Amino acid sequence: MRVRFLGGGAALVCALILSACGSQTGVPATTPAPTPAAASALPAPAAPVPNVPSAATSPNPSPAPVPAPVALAVTSTAFSNGGPIPPKNTCSGDNLSPQIAWSGIPAGTQAIAVIMDDPDAGVSGGFVHWVVFNLPAVQRSLEENVEKARTQLSGGALQGNNGSGKLGYTGPCPPPGNPHTYRFFVYALSAPLDLPPGATKLQVSAAMAGKILGQGLLMGRFGRAQSQ
Repeated sequence: MRVRFLGGGAALVCALILSACGSQTGVPATTPAPTPAAASALPAPAAPVPNVPSAATSPNPSPAPVPAPVALAVTSTAFSNGGPIPPKNTCSGDNLSPQIAWSGIPAGTQAIAVIMDDPDAGVSGGFVHWVVFNLPAVQRSLEENVEKARTQLSGGALQGNNGSGKLGYTGPCPPPGNPHTYRFFVYALSAPLDLPPGATKLQVSAAMAGKILGQGLLMGRFGRAQSQ
């Protein structure tokens, strides 16, 4: 029998045979190149992380620390610093409040406070003899004999209670024996105190926290003889 081969048909038959053999013998087929649609499905690169400002460049830095109070000068026409307090300003005399003056008030002061106490009295925090607060910032003294019963003084200043629970000044009156030291503190404040008349030293001290721009101290001494 004579077999005839056609050129084009033979090529087609060989191609089909090779394709079938490749699938049966495990020869991997060629992986098609990704299409544009497949490429777009890949994850996008991460966006850059913005710079975080440091504490030094933060728009809301921590508040600056409160500066130390400046020193005020406190004097009296009744006695020198560390000197004897006249009897007229004590329970041995007329029990009048002494004249007290101050200077060196710093800028920004809105009110003045005055506290007198006796640290030798043997009570916690000292015995309180006088409390005056919310004096006008422009005021530079308290004259002698401030009226004890007045809750509000000129200029809007208020008197607090002394250690006896009474309003206004009460003079030195230690037991007979060794003299006691009496301290007159003057405070320059950045704001008036939101306290009523009759406030105690403890209340005034707490309200002054963070408001003290300046402070000064005047000390006097007084003692009573055994016969008094």
